Amino acid sequence: MPQLCPVILSRSSLHRWHRTIGLKKFLAKIDGIAPAHLHVRPIADNYGTHKTPVIKAWLTDHPRFHLHHTATYSSWFNQVERWFAYLTGASLHQPAD
Repeated sequence: MPQLCPVILSRSSLHRWHRTIGLKKFLAKIDGIAPAHLHVRPIADNYGTHKTPVIKAWLTDHPRFHLHHTATYSSWFNQVERWFAYLTGASLHQPAD
């Protein structure tokens, strides 16, 4: 059974992820907080910052980190799924003729 160790950071301690240096600082902060024996699996979108050579090199040097990316259009799919859930719910609550 894998061990889970959720890490919660205050909003003031987070870095801007829109630049490579911000993401690298964030990963380093997590590296210092998470117990050394645990694997770390951050989830990020497909923004280019998350795939730069600097980040790839950092991840190579820190093999316990496994960066996962969401699907390219996942936010769009989420909105479609929410819309279909709404339509389904609305149609189920209508009285039958």
